[in-house]
Amino acid sequence: MIYINICIIHYLFDEKASMQFKNRKMVIATMHGKETVIAPLFKKHFQVHPILPNDWNSDLLGTFSGEIPRVVSPLEALRVKCAQAMKNTDTDLAVASEGSFGPHPSIPFIPINTEVLMFVDLRNRLEITATVHSLETNFNSQMIEDLEGLELFVRQTQFPSHGLILKRPHGDKPVFLKGITQEDQLKKYAQILINQEGSAWVETDMRAMMNPTRMKTIGQCAEKLATHIHMKCPQCKLLGFSPDKPLHGLPCAQCGQPTSSVIGWLHRCARCGYQQLEHNKGGKLLEDPGFCTYCNP
Repeated sequence: MIYINICIIHYLFDEKASMQFKNRKMVIATMHGKETVIAPLFKKHFQVHPILPNDWNSDLLGTFSGEIPRVVSPLEALRVKCAQAMKNTDTDLAVASEGSFGPHPSIPFIPINTEVLMFVDLRNRLEITATVHSLETNFNSQMIEDLEGLELFVRQTQFPSHGLILKRPHGDKPVFLKGITQEDQLKKYAQILINQEGSAWVETDMRAMMNPTRMKTIGQCAEKLATHIHMKCPQCKLLGFSPDKPLHGLPCAQCGQPTSSVIGWLHRCARCGYQQLEHNKGGKLLEDPGFCTYCNP
């Protein structure tokens, strides 16, 4: 049976229980340098020994630059990454990260970065996730026809601290060069493409090791994941009592009808199904009538 307790959630942290990870090897399923923000945090919180896979290629599950399409959901990709990395290193503890970029769902002209991290403990049958949405991203792309157009694009992308990608402009835009962080190299190969094709496609390189802004968001998500791992279910005491899904229906302050706004997040236990509602930060209990489809159709 599933119980839902509609109240402001009281987090239960169990530092002793989290010591079940102490001195265990934990593989970080990455080939893009994410261990720089994940490893120190997990060593500090859980006293694990972070390691990396050997000769493992996560790009086979899909690439941002499009050479290999992504055909599975982020959660499924994370499960595959963790499973492959644990098999590769003969471990039973893993962390993986998956990012996506696109237009904001409510404000399409603003890009958004969504990062999801997953922690898997096969020994204790735990799968715990955390998600962070960030508007702090340089995600961008553009067709250019000359170096002046390239310079205008570059000013928006935090280059050269953030890498760029050049692609051929036609068809499915095959990659010409990735990981560009030097101005002379960028101009040289952009001009070659323009001479050959008449134009060039340039975009931000969103791989973590080429994008410090994204790496920062991954670090924030890792912090959130560590907090989720520490949370203990109030009913069965299993670790990982973390947000499962948003609960919509915040009442309108004028008419009382439910709106599409989020009341809060449901925390769900993976073992016993017990749930608690974490209300919005700040205790917002009513929505402005401007967001109500009855008062403002």
